[in-house]
Amino acid sequence: MIALLIILTLFMGEPMQNNATEPPKVGLVLSGGGSRGFAHIGVLKVLEEAGFRFDYISGTSMGSIVGGLYASGFNAHQIESLTATVDWTSLFKDEVRRRDMPFDEKPYAEKYIGGLNFEGFKPVFPLGLIEGQKIETRLSSLTWRTNTIENFSDLPIPFICVASDVEKSQAAVLDRGNLAEAMRASMAIPTIFTPVTIEGKLLVDGGTIRNFPVQDIKNLGADFILGIDVGTPTKRRSELRSAVDIINQVIGFRNTETNLKQRSLCDYLITPDLEGFSSYDFSSPEMLIEAGEESARKVLIGLTLLADSLNKLGREEERTVFFTPDSVFVEDIYVMGLNEMTRSFVVSTFEHQTPGWLDSEKIEKGIERVYNTMFFKKVNYRLKKTENAYVLVIVVEENKNDRLNLGLRYDSYENAQMLVNMTLRNFIIHSSKLSCDLKLGENYSFRADYYLYTAFGYPRNKIGIILSAGLLQKYYYLYHEGARYAKLDGKSLFSSLSLGWTFFGKYQISAGVNFDFSSIKPSVAPIDFKNTVYSGLVFTGRIDMDNLDRISFPGSGVKTVFKASLSDRQFGSKEDFVKLETDMIFFVPASERAVLFCGIWGGVSQAESLSLQNMFYTGGHKPTACLNTFLGYENMELKGSQLAAMRTGVRFEPFDNRFLEFQINAAKTADDPEDFFEGKDILYGAGMTFGLNTPIGPVYVSLAGKNIENINFFLNIGYDF
Repeated sequence: MIALLIILTLFMGEPMQNNATEPPKVGLVLSGGGSRGFAHIGVLKVLEEAGFRFDYISGTSMGSIVGGLYASGFNAHQIESLTATVDWTSLFKDEVRRRDMPFDEKPYAEKYIGGLNFEGFKPVFPLGLIEGQKIETRLSSLTWRTNTIENFSDLPIPFICVASDVEKSQAAVLDRGNLAEAMRASMAIPTIFTPVTIEGKLLVDGGTIRNFPVQDIKNLGADFILGIDVGTPTKRRSELRSAVDIINQVIGFRNTETNLKQRSLCDYLITPDLEGFSSYDFSSPEMLIEAGEESARKVLIGLTLLADSLNKLGREEERTVFFTPDSVFVEDIYVMGLNEMTRSFVVSTFEHQTPGWLDSEKIEKGIERVYNTMFFKKVNYRLKKTENAYVLVIVVEENKNDRLNLGLRYDSYENAQMLVNMTLRNFIIHSSKLSCDLKLGENYSFRADYYLYTAFGYPRNKIGIILSAGLLQKYYYLYHEGARYAKLDGKSLFSSLSLGWTFFGKYQISAGVNFDFSSIKPSVAPIDFKNTVYSGLVFTGRIDMDNLDRISFPGSGVKTVFKASLSDRQFGSKEDFVKLETDMIFFVPASERAVLFCGIWGGVSQAESLSLQNMFYTGGHKPTACLNTFLGYENMELKGSQLAAMRTGVRFEPFDNRFLEFQINAAKTADDPEDFFEGKDILYGAGMTFGLNTPIGPVYVSLAGKNIENINFFLNIGYDF
């Protein structure tokens, strides 16, 4: 009947008056298709130009994203603008940027080549490669205005999207709940994204069941259906060149048959020409938008006539929708999903105090901070309207898995080394972490650190307790006039208790007490060398800062350590000393492909004498805590109870992840404080480094020397630990 009225209207040029017929309900259906779904935006731009107005929208996968945003009140041009502001490569990675990590997690970044999760003693394998945290958080921000709308029929345009129920192998039509979560479920490509659980159903990408949900919008009551199908056609064997191609092909088996049926239900079908565009290349959304617009513009005249005819048949009045204002007054915060973690931990990490005014940006940043603690697999939020204000509901899924990590490396000093780490979260006490490192190689060690997090302090300024203990074996080298004459075997049993106060994720002030029992025995040394034993308490205080973007070849940032140590025989120590140490490095981008760096490190002490393990050392290619190296001299060649060193240089990145670095450095050491401050006996060295970042860590070769006759060589493969 509707189609007949449209045809008559086209020929007669006047609106048809049919009191017995309600104005036609026009439905828009957007198919899935991965990145090809960007073409929907281009087609929508032309449909708006033609004058189309829709009463219902349905979508699957990428079609649910575009359709959900359109149903929320965005127009096609606004959605196009949004795509240009999104870093799609970053969005499809849930990795936490090093700068955004909690301070105590930064030392563990860039140490391991892989790991395995455990639940008890049972290995746990992920249900997908990507959890989708960033995507859902971004979608929540984009749908902020409709966050309190729980029934999708109350959106500016009634909307449904389709996901696939894994357990029942059937389509799941999502028409209520949280819109961002529903869109995320509809696009959860199996094995790529983890499934989403909604109302007890385990849901994945709707494209595996119904990639073009025409029947679903017809069931809503649509009289006229316009469909846009951007699904990927079946490929020939010669075109299947990757695992993703195979996955897409398998997903498409069922859709090949169902799409034909769904297409037949459309009153008007648009299939943009997307030849040459894959479904998983998100690097050029503007090209896909343009392709969709170009295809639709070819039939603009017909679309305009069709839209005019539909509009002449009558339209319902505009719907009244109560949007969430840009900023809301939040009277309280609820946290759902907690088991091991505490509400106070979540709320204090979220930062923003309530009652108070919050907007989408503040909430998104707070949610990001909670997720970045690594205690949660997923963190999102809902807004609930109360009589006079709003309640913020933070929904979390705890990271209950313990993790076994593995690190491997080789360098010219210590040869092959292996690191085994076990990280246990919420071990014994809620809101805690136990990290155990076992290092095997020429220098070996075992270290256990137990972190107990508290909610004390102003938000983001955390106070925590750290207990540490372990065994460290380390070789010391002695030199005379540039020649090594002794190799000493040092072993140390240590334990410590410290209290740390973290500021804004990149500063930390800590104070504590360490107990150390150590001995140094000759491995290769003169026959008259005596064994030395040291024990006692050392009181320490330190200030740390770390906002490096990465550890391997940093591109920007600062890392600093200031440390004071006090040892006194009155507390059972064998030495009286006061030591002040500093270690800092600055990386400043000079251009897109060049970075300038400058490092300063060293220390001064007041003591009658210092044992070998308490002296200051530098020299060689092995980095300090702040990544400083002293090129030109051998490992630990420079030592003294007073030491000052600096380095400066420039690093170029002519190609992505390929580096060329030049460095010069100078140092002065002394055992007598009076000699230390004299401006003579300064030692110099220089070197150059060729390196690259790889999946197994940095690989680099350094050539350095005191002069042209004393060139040494260093090779590193893998992350430092």
